[in-house]
Amino acid sequence: MKCLINIFLFLIFMAPDVLAQQQYENIDSRIWTKINLEKKITTKFSITYTGGVRMYGRMSYVGMAFSGIGIKYKISKNFRIEFQYRYSRSNHYFSINRHYDGFLPSFKHRFFFDVFYRQKLFKPVVLTIRNGIQDQYTDPFISEVGLIPVYYDRFKVVTHLDLNKRYKPYIASEVYYRFYHSNYGNTFDTFRFYAGVEYEINKKKSIDLFWFYRTRFHVRHTTEIFAVGITYNMDF
Repeated sequence: MKCLINIFLFLIFMAPDVLAQQQYENIDSRIWTKINLEKKITTKFSITYTGGVRMYGRMSYVGMAFSGIGIKYKISKNFRIEFQYRYSRSNHYFSINRHYDGFLPSFKHRFFFDVFYRQKLFKPVVLTIRNGIQDQYTDPFISEVGLIPVYYDRFKVVTHLDLNKRYKPYIASEVYYRFYHSNYGNTFDTFRFYAGVEYEINKKKSIDLFWFYRTRFHVRHTTEIFAVGITYNMDF
């Protein structure tokens, strides 16, 4: 565990310096932190809470804070479904001229419906596939388009090694398909890649340390993101 923490701290302090050498305004380094709590009601049904903070601007300011609640239902050994509502506030940095800059807040309401399939391929490889629909409203009652929903189909594949130890390394990729959007039409517009290690503290607690890359396309403004993150998971 100490080795993982040292690697995580190394990535935090090295990433801004590495990216500073890339003189590109559309590249940003960030920190993602999150906590996942799950309360089992029955062997198949659970209530979940998630919350987190993300640092933007080469890890210099709080760019997003979010909180969400949801439910999880295990259909079978391999299938489960989840529904979640999430509220978030984002702070977008802007600069008008050399003498004035600041932050513009934005508020989002998201609804998620996800289907998960988990299958052991061969020892020790385990595959998890998630396909979900995201319904998003940005600045409702503030923006002229705040009550117009934006829909995404988010498809994610995770491959991890079940080594029968506390450490579970994994890689994952995810694509977003935007549909029913009045301005940009139906298209793929986001790609994400993850690599990390989940460390099991005990049967009910674990920590996930990961590295993350995201790029967007077919949008007006795009930013490539390199991030390091930590997630704390607890069942009770």
